[in-house]
Amino acid sequence: PELITAREQGAEIEVLRCITIPMRVNDAGLPPPLFAPFLEQMISRRRRFQKDSLANLLYKLICNGLYGKLAQGVKTRFVRSFDRRDQLPDSAVTCPAYACAITGAVRAALIELQDAIEEVGGIVHSATTDGCMASFPGHPDTHKTLEDIPGLLEAVYRKPAIQRMRAG
Repeated sequence: PELITAREQGAEIEVLRCITIPMRVNDAGLPPPLFAPFLEQMISRRRRFQKDSLANLLYKLICNGLYGKLAQGVKTRFVRSFDRRDQLPDSAVTCPAYACAITGAVRAALIELQDAIEEVGGIVHSATTDGCMASFPGHPDTHKTLEDIPGLLEAVYRKPAIQRMRAG
């Protein structure tokens, strides 16, 4: 996803080495949405509960935990107890390719979010794994969401990586 975004933004990319990971595709040439049925079910159940309620937050944790399980074991990590330290093993669904695709999609969308912020006159102060902090000179400090800044939501939704993430 980052390479697609970089290319869409005009970067010239020279491939030095390429490893192809074969995957199944459907009749449209797209990979099957392997976790979509599970995630749809969890999100549907989550929506039954009031935002920030314990049940709502537990369903959110289940959805977010799927990524953690896909990435578990990709990098050596340890779990600690009072009397020992053990290497965290792979999970039953560890898949570096999926974990990479997920983090790549989020990074590409985050880059485009920063671009959109700057397009409408904002200043990005910090960007981390899953978000960024920005200010908008000339706008009151009470603005807290994308909708509060004139033109920002439209600029965000024009971005290809964000469009791909929304479609997913």
